[in-house]
Amino acid sequence: MPDLDRFMRTFQVGGWRGAYRQVREAVASTEEVGDKLVKALAKTLRTNGGVPELPAIADIVEPSNGTSLLERFNALDAIVRAQDGHRHTKIAAEVAKTFLVQQDAVNGGSVPSNAVSQFGEEVCAALVEHYFFANARQHLITQDRVANHEGARRWQGEVERAIQPAIEKVARQLVQDPSANHLRAPKGIVKKESTSTLLEEELVHSRPGVPA
Repeated sequence: MPDLDRFMRTFQVGGWRGAYRQVREAVASTEEVGDKLVKALAKTLRTNGGVPELPAIADIVEPSNGTSLLERFNALDAIVRAQDGHRHTKIAAEVAKTFLVQQDAVNGGSVPSNAVSQFGEEVCAALVEHYFFANARQHLITQDRVANHEGARRWQGEVERAIQPAIEKVARQLVQDPSANHLRAPKGIVKKESTSTLLEEELVHSRPGVPA
């Protein structure tokens, strides 16, 4: 099997693969790739049952009543086991552990009041990393689309900044409905133009004296 086919098989079908194809072939802007990723995230959440036990995990990252970090980690591990290692639950639990460690290091264990919303955003970002960026970075280097890991990380940062507002909206939906049954991608970054608008622009550019 050609290397490219093998690379593409590492992506899930649907939007994730389509987004990578856009990047590889340089046929879309950062914003257009971002729109594709947000749609892929929403679809993946819907078709995979959202994030089972997200509320229970979110409860663990909320301000504690003296519960130790170890006790919280044990509780997170128990949730993952109870869900038979569901991929999204496992990712959310790992995000929660990192979140708690960071808060412990920065704020001495004091968790901010917006912890749940911030945690939801980090879970969504981690899912995009899992399904897309983790594969895309290495593939882009292998296929000489970027020079090195630093270039791949820089490109990823640009895409992440572009989709951050949409990630926040998806996260709010997910926190409200962890099953993601009704979760939908927000309106795209790139505004779609009507056929009449595109036709008018084509007519303007085709007039004599007007640069194409």
